[in-house]
Amino acid sequence: MSSTKAIGRARVVRRANTLTLDLPAKTAQALGLRDGEEVEIRLRDAASFEVVRLTSASDALERLRRFRGRLPADYFADDLGGAHRD
Repeated sequence: MSSTKAIGRARVVRRANTLTLDLPAKTAQALGLRDGEEVEIRLRDAASFEVVRLTSASDALERLRRFRGRLPADYFADDLGGAHRD
């Protein structure tokens, strides 16, 4: 008996030379997935697989670093979510 919980269904769709999984919005939300996010599919056995998010903390930090210098020099954001220009 499996200890996994079904959270929804997906449909396999052919797009050009690729098969894609169309996930309902509620399923994607339950998995914490967003449009454009990259995931890895890992085969568990002949009948099941798992979805693993590839973005690590270091990857996210690197993406943030690409924006360095793009905000005005007098831009300020505080820990409480406030953002303003001095």
